[in-house]
Amino acid sequence: PPPSAGTGMVVPASVDELFRQKSLQEIHGVLRETRSQVETQKEELRELVGNHYRSVLESSDHIRAMSACAAKISAGANRIEDLIASMHELTSNVSTSPSPGGRMFASAHRMAEEPRGENREYEMGTRIIALLEVPETVRAHLSSHKFVAAAKTALIDASVLQMEVEE
Repeated sequence: PPPSAGTGMVVPASVDELFRQKSLQEIHGVLRETRSQVETQKEELRELVGNHYRSVLESSDHIRAMSACAAKISAGANRIEDLIASMHELTSNVSTSPSPGGRMFASAHRMAEEPRGENREYEMGTRIIALLEVPETVRAHLSSHKFVAAAKTALIDASVLQMEVEE
């Protein structure tokens, strides 16, 4: 064993030498000091292991949270890709079908396609009214979480109506 820290005396290398060189009272002192050092070192080891264990637990919680966040971001990115693809599909079909839920646009398109001798000014007024109602229609789609329909109304239907009014 190493030199004794508390008493300043050197502890002999073996137990036999200790009993030959020391009195019983000194041996009890060495034993108390050795037990005290062992307990101190055990406590230091417990603190080190406990701190490390808490650190590992905190890290695993952070890793779990990051994984969940990454999964949400991935799902959001996939949803955006789907919406973009849907918008591309809608733009390619702009001339074939009116906006879902946009009855005013359908009637404006019908009136433009079916000139039955109605007054040109009346047709123009109907198209202008439909064009002026675009913001309200977009808001209605947004409030009902129909984002693709809102985007189609704002980007496609409004531009079609504007072109018809400008003609």
